[in-house]
Amino acid sequence: MHITHKEEDYLKRIAQLSNWGEKYVSTNELSSSMKMSPPAITDMLKRMFLKGIVLYKKYQGVKLSKKGNFFAKDIIRRQRLWQFFLVDKLKIELNDVINISEELKHINFEVLITRLDDYLGNPIYSPFGESIPNKDGELIENTPTPLYLINEGSNVIVTAMKENNNPNLIQYFYKKGIYIGAKINLIEKLTFDDSIDISIDNKQKVNISRSVAENILVNSK
Repeated sequence: MHITHKEEDYLKRIAQLSNWGEKYVSTNELSSSMKMSPPAITDMLKRMFLKGIVLYKKYQGVKLSKKGNFFAKDIIRRQRLWQFFLVDKLKIELNDVINISEELKHINFEVLITRLDDYLGNPIYSPFGESIPNKDGELIENTPTPLYLINEGSNVIVTAMKENNNPNLIQYFYKKGIYIGAKINLIEKLTFDDSIDISIDNKQKVNISRSVAENILVNSK
């Protein structure tokens, strides 16, 4: 089945607003999110309904069909893998990564995406701490812990950023050398100012504030 770029944009947005298709999204909500008029939204949804990729009910709105949910996860997988590549390999500024990846997500060649995934080491989180669906559309569920709550001497891996919609904070993390997948050793908690000393990837020693440490989510190695 051929899915247009515009339809891919809709599938992605519906997936995000409906928590992966668990609820209906109103036409007005989708209109506000996509900055398009309700009549234009309704027209597109009717076309997508005829393709069987959304379930559309008048006065209730839209949600993803099983087929649409699969396509949406594939689209989001592509975008988040490209985000990881842009940040980790090309060192693109985070403020530019979202816009660039919005275009790259439309590149749909399975062999390319599979090799990109393998090249990156099969990451499960984007640089913004969002889960990356695997090739089967599965999402890894875990319950990461704020770095500040980890005991001294612990070795952990950064798996998410709590405020992943705050580009300034995310940019600060990267300037400190903290990124999704970074290996961190919590050296010491300093009681006089509540800051902590950490080492990143067994290299540099960095001091960060409690508020920053509370926004870095980690799991045991």
